[in-house]
Amino acid sequence: MESKKVNIELPEGVTQEMINAWKAKYGVREVKLATLSDADGSFDPFDIIVRVPDHTVMGQFQKYIESNPKKAQDILVNGCILHGKEKVKADKYMYSAAVDAIAQLIPAGQATIKNL
Repeated sequence: MESKKVNIELPEGVTQEMINAWKAKYGVREVKLATLSDADGSFDPFDIIVRVPDHTVMGQFQKYIESNPKKAQDILVNGCILHGKEKVKADKYMYSAAVDAIAQLIPAGQATIKNL
């Protein structure tokens, strides 16, 4: 089966070399483009580059999700946004949209259990 290469416009300030370096560091399937927006139009759609949370980020996130949700969200934002972090952190709507985008990337596996 032949894979199709989709031509995606990169956010301003991001080069293909940067994408390649992030993919080399984090894995080819781990670097994503997320477009942040909100329902009431309080900000224009904004593209960020994120990575799928790894075991370290997930461990820290899970450590604080119940006791300190703000810190847990900061861990996701600081650990997973590769480009656009400053703008995201400056706007509460973008921030919540970014947390949602990263949360959607949290790896979820499934197991099949059988009696022996």
